[in-house]
Amino acid sequence: MNRINEIYKKLELYIEKLKNPKIAKKFNGFNTSIQIYLSDIDKYISLQFKDQNCRIFKKPNKKADVKLTTTSDVIIDILNRNLDYMEAFISGKIQSKGNIFQIDVLKYLLE
Repeated sequence: MNRINEIYKKLELYIEKLKNPKIAKKFNGFNTSIQIYLSDIDKYISLQFKDQNCRIFKKPNKKADVKLTTTSDVIIDILNRNLDYMEAFISGKIQSKGNIFQIDVLKYLLE
């Protein structure tokens, strides 16, 4: 499986957690778009959260509320729980534009 497909499949598993009412409740009012640029493979992933739902797009979102740049290895490590997402930000493995505190609610999907 190629890297981008591996990331999409893992993201879909995490997004499935929104079907759990306890987790979905934490996403009340979370209407945010996130663009992730994977610099090592020159691919984009865009996430659109709205009303306790999330859609994944395989294209850039130039109007995203938060734009992240990282590598596929970093995203895979985060999704496999080998790297804490905040540690990735602090260590510079993820660069951001926009208010990253706005996406702190994502931690509930990563638990």
